[in-house]
Amino acid sequence: DVDGSGETDPIGKIVTLEDTNHDGRFDKRTVYLDNLVIPRAVALVDDGVLVGEPPHLWFTRDTDGDGVCDEKTAIADDFGARVGDIEHMASAPTWMMDNWIYCSRHPVRYRYEGGGRFHSERTTSRGEWGLSQDDAGRIFYNSNSDTLRADFVPASYFLRNPHLALPAGLNVSVASPQLSVHPVRITPGINRGYKLLGPDGKLRTVTASCAPLIFRGTALPDDFYGDAFICEPAGNLVKRIALKPRGTAVVGENAYDGTEFLASTDERFRPVNLLTGPDGALYLIDMYRGVLQHRMSVTTYLRRQIASRNLEEGRGLGRIYRISRTDAPPAEFSSGLDRAGTSDLVEQLENRNGWVRDTAQRLLVERGDLAAVPFLRELALSSDN
Repeated sequence: DVDGSGETDPIGKIVTLEDTNHDGRFDKRTVYLDNLVIPRAVALVDDGVLVGEPPHLWFTRDTDGDGVCDEKTAIADDFGARVGDIEHMASAPTWMMDNWIYCSRHPVRYRYEGGGRFHSERTTSRGEWGLSQDDAGRIFYNSNSDTLRADFVPASYFLRNPHLALPAGLNVSVASPQLSVHPVRITPGINRGYKLLGPDGKLRTVTASCAPLIFRGTALPDDFYGDAFICEPAGNLVKRIALKPRGTAVVGENAYDGTEFLASTDERFRPVNLLTGPDGALYLIDMYRGVLQHRMSVTTYLRRQIASRNLEEGRGLGRIYRISRTDAPPAEFSSGLDRAGTSDLVEQLENRNGWVRDTAQRLLVERGDLAAVPFLRELALSSDN
């Protein structure tokens, strides 16, 4: 509810959803990990799962193959906190092209060393909720009122000199000035809406932007590849930003004039995460809740909006959307990558779908199989990609 009642109760779960009959709908649900307090992060690594449960980042495993976690090891004990504003705490561990795992709102990066062991070192704290990368491995992020930023140079180079105060190429605004947004409904239920709404009662610029995604899939039109998608749950919309190179940097502009990639007339439509899928489609996580703002930042104005339309009502209705172009072929998932041979994984580094390339790279690194070296050398010398 608006007061966050029961926020620290151990009711969080990590679950596995499966489509066992291949009809495109999940029909099996297995609870992998239970009794969690405000879980905020999930990432696959080797034979386990990284789980962020403030203040811990756990490496968890299912050692007997029943789909349920039975081993949990703390990788960090400073991964946010259970008190305070959870909007400003660590999240989104993401395996990047340099084989480091970066997180939002967290000044530490992690490298997997095999056998459940991780090495960590300091980095810069990025964004607020969600990370993404482009084909060059550049990291993109944002915060609630800042549409999109990027690191065009690896931060590790700058951190070698603690006296360098404002390094160029780091934390660069990609969409400056801030891009306008175009809801398809009036949006009065916005924190501090009395300052942010236009004369038509609609949000004008982002106030809850999150979950940036550089789309590198294959199931949308070709000109979508490499563009950025941003969730704006307060405005009930998903924004597409066309990215264009400018020198060694990238600049972004609205992909559409006066409209958005996706927008809803439903006030409870709350897009909060975006992913490219194994099938090359765009996947959207809709929290579908009336209450969006954390209790520590709710204004009197927003509290009245929530009460006037019973926005606390309706729970357990979250959903996952799969978005593809209408003429895209039926989903064919790249199954079996975990069982593929070393040479086959190397071949997948040329796959058109960025998800497949990223996953093949991660699996090669996790295995540490030196037999990959001649295949990688040959691919580097012969590939047209």
